[in-house]
Amino acid sequence: MVNLVKVYGSNEHPSKFGPNVRLPYLVEVEFDAADFIEAKGGAIAAADFYEVIGFPPQTAILGVWAQCAEAFEGSATNLTLNVGDATDPDRWVAAWDFDAATVGTFAARTATDPSGITISAQTNVRVTVATLTGTWTAGAVRVQCLVLDLRDKGNDGFSGIAQLGS
Repeated sequence: MVNLVKVYGSNEHPSKFGPNVRLPYLVEVEFDAADFIEAKGGAIAAADFYEVIGFPPQTAILGVWAQCAEAFEGSATNLTLNVGDATDPDRWVAAWDFDAATVGTFAARTATDPSGITISAQTNVRVTVATLTGTWTAGAVRVQCLVLDLRDKGNDGFSGIAQLGS
C-alpha cells in the first residue's frame, strides 16, 4: 500500500491566510410570501418557482440549507417546498412541510444531496412550491449556500487575501 497523505508539521500547516488558498463562503438570502407574491404579480400557486441565488460557472456548491425564518400564515393545509435548480428542482430539499415548520428549524436535506457539485454554467438556486392547498400569505424562508470559487486565480496568484506579513 502506498500512502500519499501529506501530514503537515506544526510549522508547515497551510494557513487560510496564505497564498494559493481558497476559502469557502456562505451566501444567504431571506424572503417571505409577500416577496413571492410581488415577484409573480399574483397569488402563490403549486408549481410556482422562484430563483433566489445565482452562481457563476466554475463554482462548487458545497451545501444548501433551507430554514424557517418566520412562521407560515395562510389557509394552506398542505404547503411543501423544494429547493433545487433548473435541472433538478428538489436537488437539496424535497417536499419540506413548510406550513408545519417552526421558526428556526431546517428542512431535511435529500438523501441523495449532491454536496460538492461543480457547476459549469450559470446556475440559480430556486425554491419551488411543490404542493399548495389553500393560500400562503405570510412566512419567511432563509436559504443558505456554502460555495467555493474555482475560477482561475488572478495574476498575483492570491485569492484576494493579504499575504502574511504584508
